[in-house]
This record gives sequence, structure tokens and C-alpha cells, in this order.
Amino acid sequence: MVDGTGFQPGANCVGRWYARNLRSFANIVCVVTRPDDEVFVIYGWGHPYLLRQFARESGPFRVIDIADDVKDR
Repeated sequence: MVDGTGFQPGANCVGRWYARNLRSFANIVCVVTRPDDEVFVIYGWGHPYLLRQFARESGPFRVIDIADDVKDR
């Protein structure tokens, strides 16, 4: 809800959360130096949705969910 000052706590909170995930993804990107590099990423439960989205939409990443990979073995 917007109060008379224009302060939007919900939007501010979501914006900070999104920015935090973007910074995390930027750190992952910095680790990759060659096209055939593989990166194993472990984050808390609230992060994977956005990190997967960023990876898929960025282009060069192929996202594999370890849970799916382990189930197949």
C-alpha cells in the first residue's frame, strides 16, 4: 500500500531481493571463464527460481537441476 509519502515497502523489499539475486548471478558469471566450464551452485531455497531464470535468459548457460540428475541414476 502506498502512503501519502510515496513509500512502498513491498516494492522496496522485492526490489532489494531481486537486486540481491542479480548480484549473486553476476558473481556466478564471473566464475565462468570458458564456454565449457561447469559451475555447481548451492543457494538457499528462495534463490533458485530467479537464478535459473537469469541463467536461462542470459543465453550461454545450460541449467541442470541436480535433483533430476540424481533421480535418473
